[in-house]
Amino acid sequence: MVDNVSHNPQASELLAYVNKLEGQKKCNPVEVTNLLNQILELEPEYVPGYVKRSSYLFGAYEYGLALDDLNRAIELGTKDPDAYFRRAECYGFLGMSLEDRMADIKKTLKLNPHHAEAHGALGHYYYDKGYKNDALIHFTDAIDAKSNDPLVFLKRAILNMEEEKYEFAIVDLLNSQKCNPRNSIVYSLRAECYHKIGAMDKAIQDYKSAAFIEPSNPDHYYNMGLLHYEKGELNEAIAHFNMVIELMPDSSLGYYSRGIAHLENNNADAAIPDLEKAFEMAPNAETCQLLTIAYAETGNDELSQKYYDKAVEMGAQTE
Repeated sequence: MVDNVSHNPQASELLAYVNKLEGQKKCNPVEVTNLLNQILELEPEYVPGYVKRSSYLFGAYEYGLALDDLNRAIELGTKDPDAYFRRAECYGFLGMSLEDRMADIKKTLKLNPHHAEAHGALGHYYYDKGYKNDALIHFTDAIDAKSNDPLVFLKRAILNMEEEKYEFAIVDLLNSQKCNPRNSIVYSLRAECYHKIGAMDKAIQDYKSAAFIEPSNPDHYYNMGLLHYEKGELNEAIAHFNMVIELMPDSSLGYYSRGIAHLENNNADAAIPDLEKAFEMAPNAETCQLLTIAYAETGNDELSQKYYDKAVEMGAQTE
């Protein structure tokens, strides 16, 4: 195994140039790969060359060629943990044995117990398998090792939310946002956490951010509408339910929610068509009871009685 190329002047000169190129802000990966090709032709047992070239091939989506280089480096006895981790990643992209992939990730951690990406990969594996405690351990180890994987923070946040540890989840979601500020799921989950701890304005702001990233998703507007309704800001709630209905005209929940907001806002005339539409789409006793109240407030005793009777027929509890 050759760990250096100093005894070969030409190879050493090429390696020095590779190091110089890699130190520049704009490094041309094709040029570096070609230089590594020349180095490895001159020194076919230069192990770091195979590991380094594999990273460029991997970045160019040449997973098969990267795998060949990594197999060669490992065959020559490399102790570089990144070689094993990258080979595990190649196995994944090439659809090869999960067992072999996990073996290489574990080998990575044996060589470097603080390898953030390897801990993250094991965390994702255990998370997907439903082994939540194991996933939490490896996500925490990945974060302690300075992981910059937004999914590591996101998934640990979800695990913390399941345990009702909302303050911890908020911190993880803030870090996930730093790694990937364009993921609307991060904002909507953090809004949910803020809602749970009573930070309503922060929750609304995060739903706004989610809607900015994903403006065609009615869920963000619906959740904002609910929060404004909960705060007693009925006009704002109605405006957001308007957006839900605009984006999803067949949403019985949108009409139902807007109808309730209108009713709470002392506007039974506006509530009635929304509640009628909601009942048409999804008949239920609760909507009947609301229509009973709405028609009574407009002085239409006949229709109020009609929906009262329907509510009773559908199992509503009456005094």
